[in-house]
Order: sequence, then C-alpha cells, then structure tokens
Amino acid sequence: YNYFRFESVFELGHRYQLTSINMRDGYENFYSFNNILPNAYNYLFNPFRVIRVFPFVKPEWGKYSVPFLRALASNWYTTEKITGMVISSPILLAALIPLVNISRYIWKGFHSLPDLIRGLQDVMGTEFNQLYFLLLLTGILQLTPLLPISFISMRYATDFAYSGFVLAALGVYYIWDRMDQRLLSKATLTLFAGILGVYTILVSILLAFTGYYPVFEELNPALFSQLTRIFTP
Repeated sequence: YNYFRFESVFELGHRYQLTSINMRDGYENFYSFNNILPNAYNYLFNPFRVIRVFPFVKPEWGKYSVPFLRALASNWYTTEKITGMVISSPILLAALIPLVNISRYIWKGFHSLPDLIRGLQDVMGTEFNQLYFLLLLTGILQLTPLLPISFISMRYATDFAYSGFVLAALGVYYIWDRMDQRLLSKATLTLFAGILGVYTILVSILLAFTGYYPVFEELNPALFSQLTRIFTP
C-alpha cells in the first residue's frame, strides 16, 4: 500500500499531511534525539498553573529544555500548553510498583547469568506478571514514537494514557493483594487510591474547561463568566 502511494514501503505519508508548516521542507529535522528528554518531561511532569478563580487550574506552556538538565530541544521544536500526566494523574505512579518490586526480587537472587534466567522464568510464570509486562511493553511502545518528535500536544498523551491507567489499576491491586489481612490496612489503601482517583478526575475536568486553546472561554464568554461566578468562592 505504501509502495503504490509513495514508491517506498517505509513511507507512511506523514510528511505529506496538511499542517500549518510545510512538512516536506526539512522533514529530516522533524525528528531529533534532542527532543527526547524535553518531550518526556512535558508529557509526564510539566506542571499546571493554579489560579484563584474558576476553573482554578490551567495548563502551562511546555518547556523547551528540562529544568536542572542541559537538555535543549531542537530548533524545530514547538510546544503547546500541556500538563504532565504524572502531575494531573499521580495515581499513574502505582503502575511502577510491580516493576520495582519484581526488579528487587530478581536483583536479590542475581549472582550469575543462570540465576538471572531462573529469576526471569519465575517472574514470568504467573498470569499477573505476564499481563503486567505485556501492558508495560505496550505503553512503552506507545510513548516511544512521541519522544523524538519536534511538536508536542496534550492530545498526543492519550496514545499512552490508557495503558498507563490500566497499569496503575494493576499496581494498586498488586499492593492490595500483598498486604496483610487486617481490614484497616486494605481500607487505608483503598481510601488513598480513591483520593488520588478523585483528584485525577477533578483536575482533568477543570483542565478541560480551558485546554491548550481557550476555545470555551473565547467562544462562549457569557456562560464561562457565569460558571466563574457560580464556582468561585
């Protein structure tokens, strides 16, 4: 299909899309290893801005370099307003808990290459771990193509967000299943996970009122002003 369209099986047609810039002019600059760290920071950790009136939070412009690191994006790099997924949805950090615990288990028993192979076989012998690592690989594969791109947008985060939330749910279950049988311990974990879930939902809804383009605020200012008066203390 690609060959008949573009005379190359490796050409996906991305350079031919209609955008605000001429993609075919200097397309080789659209991808750069210099963008990997800035993109990772923006997609995961870029903060939102807190304001005193409704909707109380607004996305900030993405960064062209990583704070505290000398990691400057390429000259073609363009960013919209974006809120990092870990900042708006901290429950995503639970997705790493099984990986950290499993890595500790393998490392403690690692003394030679055969020990490492046996440890990996033990880890992959359970259906939970097989599902977890399959989803983890899926999330990594979804995020990886976004990292070298010279353009970043909040909507692109949906490419890997779904895998992240499923992994987070597995992470919470992983902790819950390994806690002692005292009801208070599991109830505390459930409450904490619920608080993070409510925080994620509220922040996501509030960010949606403005987004990276203030369309609602500009196209329907009367309703936006009314909502501001109602919800602002």
